[in-house]
Amino acid sequence: MMFFYKDQCIKLWFSFLIGKFLSREWNLRFLRSTLFASVSSSLILSSILLLLLLLLSTMHSFNTDEYFMTIALEQAALAIIANEIPVGCVFVHNDQALSKAYNDTNRSLNGCRHAEFVAVERILEHHLPSIFKDCTLYVTVEPCIMCAVALKILGIKRVVFGCGNDRFGGNGSVFSIHQDKGGYQVQKGVLKEEAIMLLKGFYGGCNPASPAPARKKPHVHKCALKERILSSGPLISSRTILSILSAPLEIIPPVEILNTSIGVTE
Repeated sequence: MMFFYKDQCIKLWFSFLIGKFLSREWNLRFLRSTLFASVSSSLILSSILLLLLLLLSTMHSFNTDEYFMTIALEQAALAIIANEIPVGCVFVHNDQALSKAYNDTNRSLNGCRHAEFVAVERILEHHLPSIFKDCTLYVTVEPCIMCAVALKILGIKRVVFGCGNDRFGGNGSVFSIHQDKGGYQVQKGVLKEEAIMLLKGFYGGCNPASPAPARKKPHVHKCALKERILSSGPLISSRTILSILSAPLEIIPPVEILNTSIGVTE
């Protein structure tokens, strides 16, 4: 029955759109004859309600993904300040940020302290592992193979990432762990360009934890990017990060301190 209503809803909607291109008089006749004569009032009401639900669901999903990915980008920006590789993430449960984190590999000298692992560790301090089955992970860079497997073991519901990880990606670039039995949904490419710009800013300089022969000379772009993030003060917001990333580094204006606080989840 639901499929029947959905089909009728789509037909009525497109018929109405077509009618918008014709005269108003024809449109009124169309509404009277087609909607009210050919279809019962209960079906009309059901179709309209279903259409609204479908549209709201689509809009909600699109806006929600970008909103939470922006929070992940904020975490990645904080990673640059901490001289960490700029990867940030946020776990979301019932449309609420459950835990935020960024890479901690350089400070800890532990290659396993990826943003995802740090955030998971904090969640498990207060929740049972079963909570992950209702969680979505937003992360700026495609999870590596290690993280992708860990997310599968935890039973994560969905993963949304920005840019791909061509060398170590576990969600499509190298392996597709999420497609194995008992896997999870994956959405890629959300705010991809912003994630790439942060990585370019970092790798344009050098990774302080890399072996000396492998280090590159400091690059003006990394310094400029870090300075612009620092100039926003201890309180930065989504608007700050996106404004920093939307302009060439050479012409980025100073950013005023904003009143929206973010930080690593305690």
